[in-house]
Parts: sequence; structure tokens; C-alpha cells
Amino acid sequence: MEEKQSTLLVLSIAVCLTVVLGRCSPIPASSEAMSITPEKVVGSFYNWYVSYPDNLLVDGAYRSSEYLTKEFTQKVDGIVAAFDKGGYDPFLCAQDKPGNFIVDKAFVSGEKASVIVHEIWNHGTQYELNHNVTVTLRMVDGQWKIADILCPRVGSAAQMPKRSEPMISSRVVASFYDWYIGYAQNVGNPMVDKSYRSSEYLTEEFAQKVDGIIAYFDKGGYDPFLCAQDIPESFTLEEAIIFGDEASVFVHTSFEGHKFTVDLQRVEGEWKIADIVCTTSPPVTLSARTRALPPALDLQTFSGQGFAFCYPANARIEVYEDHLRILGPEIGVRPADADWGWMGWAYEMDIGIFDNPDDLSAAAWARQYILFQWREAQAAGEPFTGPVVNGQINEDAMAEVSVGGLPAFQADWFGGDSIRRAIYVTDGKRTISLIFNLYPVENNPIAKVQEDVYALMLSTFHFSEGPR
Repeated sequence: MEEKQSTLLVLSIAVCLTVVLGRCSPIPASSEAMSITPEKVVGSFYNWYVSYPDNLLVDGAYRSSEYLTKEFTQKVDGIVAAFDKGGYDPFLCAQDKPGNFIVDKAFVSGEKASVIVHEIWNHGTQYELNHNVTVTLRMVDGQWKIADILCPRVGSAAQMPKRSEPMISSRVVASFYDWYIGYAQNVGNPMVDKSYRSSEYLTEEFAQKVDGIIAYFDKGGYDPFLCAQDIPESFTLEEAIIFGDEASVFVHTSFEGHKFTVDLQRVEGEWKIADIVCTTSPPVTLSARTRALPPALDLQTFSGQGFAFCYPANARIEVYEDHLRILGPEIGVRPADADWGWMGWAYEMDIGIFDNPDDLSAAAWARQYILFQWREAQAAGEPFTGPVVNGQINEDAMAEVSVGGLPAFQADWFGGDSIRRAIYVTDGKRTISLIFNLYPVENNPIAKVQEDVYALMLSTFHFSEGPR
């Protein structure tokens, strides 16, 4: 990092001398410079910009820069014209010039690119502050040019807060989402090109977990970093909560009522994002949900494999040797106030059938099975989204429940923008797992209907041979 700053300092001095000798005229980009990489284009522009002795927004010197697209120059003209008695610098996203800046490696997707610029004030002091500016570029006649600059959504250079632990961990979250949202809005889909894989802000374990979530998608899905299907316009952060080498930050997006939790770990002295918890939900109250169902609902009964339950007549059941799938009708959903939609099963439940030779209780069997799955994933180097932390069951994700009047055990798995809920019930010889996803309404308009259907099936479940 210091080596990058030293290089930029030397470049800044050289640029400053050129400006003075040239009577402070703007420095146009040479044809050779325009053929260089996106990060070098950005670095060259900012070296010139921060070294310029006068106010470029006042004298309009930025208009002569060949590093900017014509459209972006016109956008800046509009921003400056809208100022009344003051404003901010749309190139720096601040009111004052930073003392230092660092340009990250570019993310390139075809003829578009995105570069993060770290701006630093009061470097090396207790008042040090930085924020990140996302610079997007596009190829124009074979040359990279700056097409837009996206300002950070949190923090302000004018505030100059003292350096603190919450600011450090929150800054990691802000830096990641400044890049991520800017990239998704202007460059490409990070889920498709897997550009998140290059982020220094994620632990390797979490990156692998996201790999596994994406691999599970078939024809669609959600964004596990945003816990939504759309890209928000902005976000804000709550103050970080620090627990030794772990921290949590609540993220609020521009979607009404939408928030999620980012968990961080300190890895070799640096904060990194270790997990993203999209939503929490209390256990479904089966009796209340069942009473809320329409009385004329057409039902059928499944009976086989030693157990039975009721399900809607519009569903179909796929029966296999050791599991079943209950699939609702295929539907398309498009909210009236959204520009997105999805197609899929109206509801879906997976039912697994397992031996229970040791006559374990539902809770004991489930804990043993979940840890076994975790160990298998660890041995295979595969991501694991179950309720296990550092080899220990996460008790916050567990609950004692009842299914059809039988004692049962509930475990919540990470499902991206949903909870993947598994409920285990046993008759002493076999253990049955009933698994389904619970979504927040903002991510799935028919979420409550799905919960009602699952509650129906759970409340009518029973062992046909009678529990032991």
C-alpha cells in the first residue's frame, strides 16, 4: 500500500510541475495514455485532478480532459450548474481534496470496467478517514474513458471522525457495497462473472459458500450479497457491534423496510466479511396458520412409506425410494410496483426418510445428522449452509416444535434471501425430515400463502403405524 502511495506521490509532483510550467493549463491525455488499462486511466486522471492548483469546477478545466466521456462531462456540468451557494466535488465525492488515494485493480466485463478509488484524509494519524469512490469506465473508439463516478453512501470527508473499531469494521462493509452496487449497476452481474471472487473484503470460506448457493440455482435465484432480487439505489449502515475478533453490521437498503446483517471476522489483523444473514423468522404457528386457510380448500391425502398428510389438490407428488417432493403448480409472479418477476413452483416441500436404529429423539437425531453433514462438507472442501459454527451447533437456529401433535425438532439453514427450514420428527424407527423455504414478503409476494400451505401439511402429518 505504501509503495502505491509513493508512486502516486511521485506522479503527483511530476504532474504539478507540468501544470506550473504550462501556466496551469489542463493536461490532456496522450494517445499512449488512452491505450492503457482502466486503473491507469483512473490513476492518471486523479493524479492530475488533485494536483491542479485552482478549482476545476469553477474554471471548467475538467471539460478538456480526454479521460472523460462526453456524456459524463455533461452530467458534471449539470451537477455544478445546480449548486447554489455551495456543493460537493462530483469527482471526489467530497468537499476537500484527499491527501492520498489508492487505485484498486479494475474489474473488466467486455467494454465496461469498474475501479475503486480509496481516498484518504489525515493518513497515519488518529483522525485518519477514507471513503471509496467507484469509477466506471467504458471503451470509446478503443480507448478507456471514465463514464461515471459513484459516491459512497455512508460517511463524509467533512465529518473527520476519530479512528475507532466500529468505523474500521463498518468501513469494510461500506467499501464492499460501494463497489458491489456500482459494479452491478454499471458493469455487469457479479453473480454471473463471479467478480466477487476477486474481492479482498470476503473470507475464502464465505466466497465458497456463495459459490455453493449460486451453483444451487437452476433458472433463477436471488443475490446472496443483497438478500434481494433487485439492486438497491443506496444503502446505510448502523454502527458495528464488536465481539473481540467478530463484528456485526446492520445494512439498510433503499428498499422499504429491507435490511440484513453482515458478520465479520478479523483475519490476520484485517476485518473481512464472513457471512451475510438475510432474514430471521419465528417458527410458524401451525394451528393459527391452519385456521386461517380457506374452508373450501380442496385437499388430497398422501398415505405411504409409513406416514400420511394432507396437501392441496393442485399439487403433485414425486415419490422416490428415500424421499418425496411436493410441488405446487408452476406460476409466474410479477409485483405491480416492481420491474422484476420470477417463475417457479407456487410452493415446494422435500420430505426425506431416514433410519433411526438407535431410537433417538428427533432433537438428538437431527443434531447428530447435521454435524455429520457438516463434517462431510468439510472433508470434501464444499460449502456448508447449515446451522453449524466452528464445528458447534448454532443453538439460535434450533427450536423444539410440534408436528401433528408429535414432538419435533426444527433447524434453520441459510437459504440466501430465505430461511431453509428443516423439521425432523421420528417414530423411533425412522426419522422424517420436512424441508421448505420461508421468504420475507418483500422478496416473495406469495410468502404468506406458502406458509399457510406448509402449515397445513405439517399440522396433518402423522405416522400411519403410530408412533413408538
